[in-house]
Amino acid sequence: MNKFYYGLAIIATTLATSFNVSRAQDICIEEVEPCIEEVEPCYEEVYEESSYLEYFDEANIQFINFYAGMAILGIVEGNDQIAIRARAIAEFIAAGDNETLSRAYQMSGEMFHEMDEWEKCYVGMNIAMEYNSENDNLLNNYAYFLSLQNKDMDKALDMIERALEVDPYNPFYLDTYGWVLHVLGRDTEAVEVMKRAEPLVVEKLGEFYFHYGDILYELGDDRAARKYWRKAGNEGWDEDVIDDRFERPTAKKRKTKNE
Repeated sequence: MNKFYYGLAIIATTLATSFNVSRAQDICIEEVEPCIEEVEPCYEEVYEESSYLEYFDEANIQFINFYAGMAILGIVEGNDQIAIRARAIAEFIAAGDNETLSRAYQMSGEMFHEMDEWEKCYVGMNIAMEYNSENDNLLNNYAYFLSLQNKDMDKALDMIERALEVDPYNPFYLDTYGWVLHVLGRDTEAVEVMKRAEPLVVEKLGEFYFHYGDILYELGDDRAARKYWRKAGNEGWDEDVIDDRFERPTAKKRKTKNE
């Protein structure tokens, strides 16, 4: 029975993320929602059968993720009925677990970011913040998304500073902080942050090196900037973007807002 729930949840989530929304809604109404009433009474049975617990928990998470995505789509498309219904069902399944709800909306927001669906991305991240505004990973990622569009930069700066209060030596957070400062034109501060971050970075090196190169370029250190762009390229960063950087004229010292 729990494997059945799990299978339905996977199907529904796949349909939603592939934007086959009408079929996903049919799955919800015809198959998933009638099962919801049966889920809660199954807890004792499931916890006695540890082999099924994995499927049960994963099914719940998939249901929540699915309805979070549906709620975002409903909000953006102006369909209040879908938005309210989907959000309410996600809350019912989560049974007061706001951290799980926050992660679900964050995950949906990040998925829409990957698809360049920015409005949906921000809706998801905003709802995620409603459920857990102290999630440092959420604060970091949201701040970074805003910086990519040079949008609400005071908000982005506040969020990344709050994330660093929780985890001050996190290299990803430091990278985001440096990039946010760069977008704000505060490159002298940004380069100091990147210097602190570099010894700590062991993953996503291409992204870090690319950011570092851009910051150094703005400070007029052309040689160092090209060194880091080259390193970013060696780590698999977008070849066309790297080529574009190398076609730039020799960097000249530029004034920053804090100079």
